Amino acid sequence: MDAVTGAVSNWTEEKIYQDTCVIDRPEAQKTEHYAQGDPDPKVIRYGRTAKTIAFSVFDRSADSKVKWLGGTKTTVDLVNSWNAPAKAVASTKKAIRLTFEDGSVAVAPNCSCAARDSWNPNDSDVAVIPVIATVLGTGVEAVASWTETDTE
Repeated sequence: MDAVTGAVSNWTEEKIYQDTCVIDRPEAQKTEHYAQGDPDPKVIRYGRTAKTIAFSVFDRSADSKVKWLGGTKTTVDLVNSWNAPAKAVASTKKAIRLTFEDGSVAVAPNCSCAARDSWNPNDSDVAVIPVIATVLGTGVEAVASWTETDTE
């Protein structure tokens, strides 16, 4: 996302493992404040919550690992290898656009994405890169942190 205009370009499509995309904004925690001796609250304050998008990236190629987990890629004799970073990358900034079956689209132009290298190499599992993206403010007044566009 361009920090001045909020414009997003160079979209790339990711292969997402089926049934792993979950969009969530948890219920806000509430704190009730009472006057002494009064059984009913006088004021209720609600905490802030963050919208998250959880999904698993199906592509575990060296390029995909560099994009989501950091590190570098080397190629020797036409074979790519991922080299993990010396220090794990806590998060990366990405814009996320989700296109749904009905053609509607949701866009979060500024997300903090925490990916991890977590998989179970056995006969019944498939290797993926789990990601939790937290929607952040854009810093651009005219650009919302989350938009949903209806189908045409």
